[in-house]
Amino acid sequence: SIYIQAVNLRVWKPGRDLVVNEIIIRFEGRLKEITTVSNKPIPTGYKVWGVAQKGFLLV
Repeated sequence: SIYIQAVNLRVWKPGRDLVVNEIIIRFEGRLKEITTVSNKPIPTGYKVWGVAQKGFLLV
């Protein structure tokens, strides 16, 4: 939700070590934004990117 994201941005103080991660959110409907990556545990869905550090994940 937008509220949770806003709270995380206020609490999170980015440090020196950050990780950018590719995340696939499961979706099996019919949209052209859907992607398939066969080697992932969830092979079909939306592909989004997130930044993580010490327990925080911003997507």
